[in-house]
Amino acid sequence: MGQRELRFGTLTVASGRLKPERFQRRPRRPDGCAATDAVTQATGALERATADRDNKKAAIRPRLLQFRAAVSGLLAGTVHARGLPQTPDLTTVETRFLTPFVDMAQHWAAINADITLPGFSPPLLLAGNYARDNFTAEIAALRAAFTAYAAARKIAQDARAGRDVLLDPVRERMRQYRQVVKARLLPGHALLLTVPRLTPAPGTTPAAVVLTARWDAALNKAVYTWQPSTDANLRGYSLRAVIGDRYSRDEEQSITSLLAPNTNTFHSDYGLTATGSVVHVKVYVLTTTGNEKGSEPITVVRPE
Repeated sequence: MGQRELRFGTLTVASGRLKPERFQRRPRRPDGCAATDAVTQATGALERATADRDNKKAAIRPRLLQFRAAVSGLLAGTVHARGLPQTPDLTTVETRFLTPFVDMAQHWAAINADITLPGFSPPLLLAGNYARDNFTAEIAALRAAFTAYAAARKIAQDARAGRDVLLDPVRERMRQYRQVVKARLLPGHALLLTVPRLTPAPGTTPAAVVLTARWDAALNKAVYTWQPSTDANLRGYSLRAVIGDRYSRDEEQSITSLLAPNTNTFHSDYGLTATGSVVHVKVYVLTTTGNEKGSEPITVVRPE
């Protein structure tokens, strides 16, 4: 098999050898570009799956409140009014969130089958002639949304892993490129000043700032605020977020373009599509030296 090569202008950096060669434009995109595209697409799919799951969770939860009210009012004093399932918190994990709704469906079936109740003729209907069949269909749709979310999350994780495995070879080629440029150009050449650094200069990491957030009902968005950085090399700020159980640097997504140095607040509904939606957020201080420092992550939950 031939050796994979990266071409920079008139330089070709190959695995294990360096040789000058005229620039050749290749018709296909590098593997890293395709891997990055795959991450972007998978992340978008995960965001849509998360929004669909959260919307369905928020929609089904009031049904349990209605059911409890109907049974307590219409069937007070009967066996059916005892042991009614409790309404789960919207941030509860999948199995615990679904359990009371499954219990509700079983409870509802028992009520509909009971023809001995004085003053009540089954079936039990909720507001808008909402029947048990409608409810079981809503549970099935919610289960499907949970399944789709789990699948989308796995695909996104695999896409990031496929991208990350390509990063080490790219860094090595860039290291080789820097060495070749130094070997090919005379000391003091102007182009030597433009060779990109692989890492920021030591001693230039800025101090982190503290991030806070609140929900603004009028804007229907979270309002993020931080104290201004005092770093002499301040370039601006970047807000990054993770939709999931916790903040992970590998999964973070930028939810802003570069924010100006005089900015210390930002409004966003990213990841907060429905009541109970959860997002984890950091603000990064960016410097002109190419360094950055993230705040401690905060967790934002969209309130009812």
